[in-house]
Amino acid sequence: AVWFCFQKENSQLYKRISDSYALLLHYDFKQGSWISYLQAFENYVTARNEFDPADFDPETDELWFTDNGGDNLGDNMPGDELNYAPRVGMHFGFPYCHQGNYADPDYGNERDCSEFTPPVQILGPHVAALGMEFWNNTQFPSTMNNKVFIAEHGSWNRTIPIGYRITTVDVTAGGEASNYQVWVDGFRDNEKDKVYGRPVDLEWMPDGSLLISDDKAGKVYRMFYSGNG
Repeated sequence: AVWFCFQKENSQLYKRISDSYALLLHYDFKQGSWISYLQAFENYVTARNEFDPADFDPETDELWFTDNGGDNLGDNMPGDELNYAPRVGMHFGFPYCHQGNYADPDYGNERDCSEFTPPVQILGPHVAALGMEFWNNTQFPSTMNNKVFIAEHGSWNRTIPIGYRITTVDVTAGGEASNYQVWVDGFRDNEKDKVYGRPVDLEWMPDGSLLISDDKAGKVYRMFYSGNG
């Protein structure tokens, strides 16, 4: 899978390639070529094998990203992650440690979780956190300020499915996170075992509304604040 992320303020373009290890490339407009920015080696910022869409804090221009946890380690382990990567040289644990505190059963004996940067927020297990956006408009209430919005595509092999929703996390410019909660739900009915949609990505529009893409229903939803609540 290939994802692109454009940092509008500084006209910087990033490309993420997902293979056995994640690789994030930065486009050098002067050289006219892609160069390595984040990759799955100790000397660079390292995620696990699913580095998913990222966004930049509108106040600090620092990078944040979601990260899918590994499969086949149980229904409740490991959680997906929201990570904060303000500098090169950070390591988030793959393949030795999951969610900052769970040693991998195959590689965890080689290195300790304390050696790595933990996620700022552990998300639900197998929720398949994909697209994320910082609150960055004036159309929604100011109470939404300092929140990250996350599209959770939904689990595929968990006994009781989870995800299929939009969640939010309160964040600070210094990389702290709290109050992980559901914001939009209803894409799946577990009682009926029926899936109505699977959120993929989010995008703010110039009028302040929020677009949500859904690759199950093949639709894009537009959310806006009516001023009634």
